[in-house]
Amino acid sequence: MKTAVFFGLLTCLSLVNARVAVLDSSFNSTVEEIRKVLEQFDPATVKDVSFTLLNQITFTLKSASLSKFSNFAFTTLSNDGENIRAKFSHPEVDAVIDSLKISSKLLGIDAGVPNLEASIGGLTIDVFFSYSTKPLRLTSLSALAQIADASVKGTASLNGNIIDISVGEEVVAVINKKAVEYQHHISAIIMKIVNKILAVVDSNSLLL
Repeated sequence: MKTAVFFGLLTCLSLVNARVAVLDSSFNSTVEEIRKVLEQFDPATVKDVSFTLLNQITFTLKSASLSKFSNFAFTTLSNDGENIRAKFSHPEVDAVIDSLKISSKLLGIDAGVPNLEASIGGLTIDVFFSYSTKPLRLTSLSALAQIADASVKGTASLNGNIIDISVGEEVVAVINKKAVEYQHHISAIIMKIVNKILAVVDSNSLLL
């Protein structure tokens, strides 16, 4: 969902600039304003969450946090009035999970993540999309994410069995390969979500 909101913001911001915008001062100042807003919620933390899915699977979470997500940059941006090409980069994003439990009597599952620390470094997202303005919608989208470093450490449990989790640089090549493999499918999902958000924005604006 956060990814969809990001692309929605990118679309709206790009349309504010001139027909061709390549990292001009106007765009940079707008990005800086958004970054300052995000800094107010960085790190983002949720605590004491509990819900049941389909009356069968119960999730409980003591706490989880996401940090350093506001430290992003656009190293490339161009807009010719119909197509936008951008490169988004992020040096590091960290996540921490404390006591996540998943249980289901029907499925015979009693699982959990007592503790988990994850870090993704050197994230880049290359994006190219076309859009229409009346109404504002994405007409095509190609997005490819790649990472330079990844680290996951923690423990997990499944029906009483404890599993140590330790993932490092060895998974980077695998993740990047899968991102390329599923690029078309992921791009289609993102475009669908963004267009739904834009449709909601349109309907709300008509009510004002």
